[in-house]
Amino acid sequence: MNINSTINYCLGLSYYDLENFAGRNFMVVYDYVKSTSRVNPNDVLIPTIFTCIASDGSLSEGEWKFIMTFIGGYSYNEALATAGEFYCDEAQNVVRDFIAAFPSNVREAYINMCLAVLAVDGRITNYETCFLNNII
Repeated sequence: MNINSTINYCLGLSYYDLENFAGRNFMVVYDYVKSTSRVNPNDVLIPTIFTCIASDGSLSEGEWKFIMTFIGGYSYNEALATAGEFYCDEAQNVVRDFIAAFPSNVREAYINMCLAVLAVDGRITNYETCFLNNII
């Protein structure tokens, strides 16, 4: 997977297309976790999404609004606090181990979903790119 080409792809999409891209990729990961585990997929996916968002130490309002379209249930302040909980090396290591167990197509879908979320505010920071490169 070439992260830079996917970043450029996501940054070039309209909001609607980015939302569709994120949703499709989220469902690939969701369906895989649902079919291979007894846990509720949201119980493991939502924290990993917050870890991805928290990788640069912030949560933009655009990122928050975007993720609420498919995970819902968080005010901006709740989402900000939750992202803050996952802004740590331990959470990033958990995400790395979590997606390492995925087959390559599901791992790619997870990265695509994260990139779509991160691209919604029109930029992807070096911290975010570094995080994604480290978990692959």
